[in-house]
Amino acid sequence: MVRKSLAVLAAFGLLAQDAAFARQVPADAGNRVQISWDELANFVVEQRVSFTLPDRARLEGEVLAVRPDSLVLDVQKARHTKAYPRGQTEVPRSSITDIQVIRHQSSAGRIVGGILGAIGGFFATGGLAVATDSAAAILPGLLLILPASAVAGYYAGKLADRRVTHLAIRGGTSAPGTEEE
Repeated sequence: MVRKSLAVLAAFGLLAQDAAFARQVPADAGNRVQISWDELANFVVEQRVSFTLPDRARLEGEVLAVRPDSLVLDVQKARHTKAYPRGQTEVPRSSITDIQVIRHQSSAGRIVGGILGAIGGFFATGGLAVATDSAAAILPGLLLILPASAVAGYYAGKLADRRVTHLAIRGGTSAPGTEEE
């Protein structure tokens, strides 16, 4: 009984490790750029962006245009959906100080991550069957552990493909037409 419990614990440990790896965000401090509002359009138009407003609402979507007094955004995700419903909205210039530009490089990380996750799940299933000395552990392992590991590998690869550039806007709170110091 103890041996079976240890085997199950080891299998779930492997799954937890895969899930923890999938949650890690690659830290890249070199991707922080300071720009003025006038330069913003060159970086964000037709790009997926994310930013937090002063009322702590977080918006994510595609930038449609940058105007002198606002940013036109096609909202796809919002923390406060009643205040910021999905669709086109204008965000005032004074409420934007930092923007994260989100790009996905390729699908290679998702493909490789899914394959490696499936291979890891296959070996975890085999290890579970060997540790429990039971062929009956193979079927639940193939139905539960293998797909869960493949999904965790996919999401780990998705994060590996993701590149985020942080844009700090100089003079983000100044009104249009005023000079910066």
